Amino acid sequence: MGILTTARVSLIALFFCVVLSLPVAQPKKPQETKRSSFHALQRMGLNELFYKTNQSSHDQLEKVMVVREMDNSVALSGFMTKDTTLDESVDNGTNINAERAEQLSGEREPSASAPGQESGKVPLRFFTEIDDKKVYGGLITYSHAFHPARICRVMNACVRPDGTLVLPEWMKRYDTTISFHCGHSKLEFSLEDSFPPQPLDPYELVGIHTSRPSMPDFIKDFMSNAIVFDLVYGDHHVTKSCHSRKGTDCNIFPTLTQDFRPAVYLHSRIEDMDDRVSWVRQFVRLMKPPDSGKHAKITYMEDDNENQEGMQCYRSALFTRGPYNKNFVAKDHLQNMHFLHLHEIEKKARDLVAEAKDRNHHCSINVTISNRKLVDGTRSRLVGRYILNIPQLRKALSRQARRIPRLQLKVSTMTLESRSLRWHMNAMQKTDIWIAGHGPLLTNMIFMRENSTMMEIQPFGYYPQEYEKMAKHLAHVSYDRYIAHPDEEGFKACMMHFYPEDHRSHNDALALLAKFSAAAAKYAQSDSTHSFVLTHYRDANLRHVKTCALMQRIDTNAGNLATAVVRHARLLCGLPKPSARTNSKLRKKTLRTRSRAINS
Repeated sequence: MGILTTARVSLIALFFCVVLSLPVAQPKKPQETKRSSFHALQRMGLNELFYKTNQSSHDQLEKVMVVREMDNSVALSGFMTKDTTLDESVDNGTNINAERAEQLSGEREPSASAPGQESGKVPLRFFTEIDDKKVYGGLITYSHAFHPARICRVMNACVRPDGTLVLPEWMKRYDTTISFHCGHSKLEFSLEDSFPPQPLDPYELVGIHTSRPSMPDFIKDFMSNAIVFDLVYGDHHVTKSCHSRKGTDCNIFPTLTQDFRPAVYLHSRIEDMDDRVSWVRQFVRLMKPPDSGKHAKITYMEDDNENQEGMQCYRSALFTRGPYNKNFVAKDHLQNMHFLHLHEIEKKARDLVAEAKDRNHHCSINVTISNRKLVDGTRSRLVGRYILNIPQLRKALSRQARRIPRLQLKVSTMTLESRSLRWHMNAMQKTDIWIAGHGPLLTNMIFMRENSTMMEIQPFGYYPQEYEKMAKHLAHVSYDRYIAHPDEEGFKACMMHFYPEDHRSHNDALALLAKFSAAAAKYAQSDSTHSFVLTHYRDANLRHVKTCALMQRIDTNAGNLATAVVRHARLLCGLPKPSARTNSKLRKKTLRTRSRAINS
C-alpha cells in the first residue's frame, strides 16, 4: 500500500513538472494590436485622407492634420535592409550633400513596417547602449552662416496638443539649449530613459506647432519650417554638435537625410481647400524636391500611433527660431533658399542700370495693379477693397512717366484670386512695382525680387502693419503705404447689416457712424487720417468693426498715387529728378490738351 501511494505521488509530481515546463501564451501588447489594426486599414486601401481630433489646452476639441511624405520613390528616403553596415564620420564642418552619402554605423532595432514602406526594410530607430541597457533620446544642433539661430533635432520626441515637447528625463540638462538657442520653451522631460515612447512613429516632425491656416499668419508660422527643409535639402556648409546619454560622438546618430520622412502639422481646415487654388497646400509642396518631374506626393493621414495623454511620438523632431526670436529670414539666407532655387524663384535684385544700357539707356519698369475679382452678377460696390478708378490711375501713370526722360512704364492689371500658386510666382517675378489693396494675397510679395516695391492701398481708418513688417523682415522688398478715400456708403451698409434697428448695439453703431463721417470730412479738408482708427472702437458690442472697415471700396487720388509710383520707378532706375524746364513743358502741354477738350 505504501509503495502504491509513493507511486501516485511521483506521478502527480511528474504531471506538474510537465505542465510548468509548457510555454505560457503572452497577451498581445496594446501597441502591436494597434499597429496590426492600422495595417489592416492600410491593406483595405484606407491609408489616405485621415485626420485626428486632439484635446486642446483649453479643453476644446481641435482637429489637427498631419501632412506626411508617403512617396517611397524619392531618392533621399534612404530605407535600409536589415543587414546593411553603415558608417558616418564625426562632422564638425561638412557639406550636406556629402552627408547624404554617409550612413549610420551602430545598432538598429527592427520595427513593423511604416505605411507605404517596402517589405523587408525597416526604418532606423535611434538608441545608445550603456551597460547592456538601451537608452533613447539625443540632441543634434546644426549651424550655418546664413541662419543666426541653431537648428535642433531631438531624437525620440513626443508632442502634446498644446505644443509641449516631451523628451526623455536625462535630456533635462539641455533645456537651456533647446529653449533659448532653438526657440522652443514649452518642454517636459518625463519619458523613461531606457524605453522608447511607445508606439514610436517613424517620421521626422518638422516644426512643433500647427501653422495657422489664414494669411499672413501661415507664412509667418511656417517659415521656420522652411528653414529646416532648406537645411535638409539645401547645399550649405554646416557644423553640428551631437549630445547623447553616452557622450558627444556623432557616429551613433543617423545622418540628416538618412531615412528622412518628414511630417508637418497642418490645421484640419486646410483639408477642405481646393488643392488647385489653395495657396497653403501648394506652398507646402514647394518644400520637397520634385521626383521625376513631379512634386513628391503628400497625403493627409491620421496619426494612429497615439500615446498616453494625447501625445504624438516621432522618431525625431526638427525646429528652429528666427533671428531675435521673430518670424524673420535673413536677406542672404532667403536669396540662397533651396526651395526658391528649385522652383526658379530669383530673389536677387535686377540690375536695371545694366539692362538700360542694352536698351539705349531706356529703363523699363513693370508695374502690376492687382484687383479683387468680381463674381458674375456682382457689382463693384458690393466687393470690399475693390479698386474703383484703375483707368484713371493708368492715365495718371502714363502722364507722370513722361516727366522722366528714358523711363518706360509697362502697366498691367490682373486678378490673383482663383489662380494657382505657380501663376502667382511667375507674376511676382516679372513685377518691379506692385500696387494692390490690403488683403492676404499680399503674401505673394515673398516671390518678388529684392529691389522691387510693394505699394499697399489700405482702407480708410484701418492701418495694420503686418505686411509692412513682412516686406522688411521676410520678403526683403521696399514698402509704401497709401490710404484710400473714405467710403461712407460701403461702411454704413455693412454696419447696418450687422447692427439693424432691433439689435442691442444699434445705437453704438450709429455713434460710430457719426464719428466716421466727422473723420471723413476732416480727411477731405486736410488729408489727415491717423487721428481716426476704426479698430480702436472694436469691442464686445461692435465685434464686426474690422469686417466693415475691410468692406470699404478703394478710391484713390490717381494723380498723387501715380506720382509716388513714378518716384519709386525713378529711384529703381537711378534716374535724376525731372528738371524745371521739363516740368514747364509738361504743364504747357497739359494746358493745351485741356483747352482743346473745352473748345471741342
